Formats: sequence, structure tokens, C-alpha cells
Amino acid sequence: MVMTENNKAETVYLKLIDDYSVKSLDKIFIQHISTSKQMVKDKQRG
Repeated sequence: MVMTENNKAETVYLKLIDDYSVKSLDKIFIQHISTSKQMVKDKQRG
């Protein structure tokens, strides 16, 4: 998700994956998330 300066959603990117394994998620993180940006999550586990 790309946020505006007013903290409103500007663009959302979605990708369907078969599982939630670290291997699958790592590929997405490495390819699509800039290390200079802040990531916000919902603290959900499992």
C-alpha cells in the first residue's frame, strides 16, 4: 500500500500466494518493499 502525505491509501498492491511460508513471503518482501520505507502490520499471528 502506498500512502499519501495525509496517511490515506493511494495505491494498493495485492498478490495471491499458495501459502504464508517465510520462503514465499520473503520473495515478495525482497522484490517489492523498499528498505527505506516503514512497514505497518496488524500484529496478527498464526
